[in-house]
Amino acid sequence: LGVVLASVYVARSYKISWLRLTDVLALATPVGLGLGRIANFINGELWGRVTDLPWGMVFPGAGPEPRHPSQLYESFLEGLVLFFILRFVWWRKPRVGMVSATFLIFYAIFRGMVEFVRQPDVQVGFVLGPFTMGQLLSLAPLVGGLLIIAYVTKRGEAFDAVGVETKKARAPRVKPISTSSAAVTETTPASDLSTVTQADINADVAATELGADAPNKKQKKKKK
Repeated sequence: LGVVLASVYVARSYKISWLRLTDVLALATPVGLGLGRIANFINGELWGRVTDLPWGMVFPGAGPEPRHPSQLYESFLEGLVLFFILRFVWWRKPRVGMVSATFLIFYAIFRGMVEFVRQPDVQVGFVLGPFTMGQLLSLAPLVGGLLIIAYVTKRGEAFDAVGVETKKARAPRVKPISTSSAAVTETTPASDLSTVTQADINADVAATELGADAPNKKQKKKKK
């Protein structure tokens, strides 16, 4: 709930789409979930149920029976597997919000699966037949993900709606400046450059062209 409220606040403050923001957050969340489950395993907490499988482990404070390392199961599914699933969905460039929906749905599925081999909390136990509180709580993100998909399918925003590439405007053509104009610019002090106008440059160019045509006219007169 805190993450949802914080993301809404940030989205409103920066005037961005809330679902677009949650898509980015969802991409990074599996890393934190995976590392958090590894921390649970190192601390010897939230262990699994008793098992006779060869990879069963004995946890301090959990009795002498080997148990499922459910923390590692969750780290693998909610961390590594979910990370690559979301990356694949993002790579397909779906509608905005689809990554968030995928995260919620697969998190709920993976959490519900692991709960079948995880030891229920002592203070809660089983709440509805063979189901635990964790499995019941997983229904909320599952329903939320399905609702987001329904919304995105009808009114969703395109993946690249923001930052669509626009055609580059052609740079204006710049007429070459004659050598005389360059000379004027070079001889003009930096403090007087602001007073040189386009009209001055055009006049200088015209004078240069007239001066270049003068020798040609003299040669024609001599021939006559």
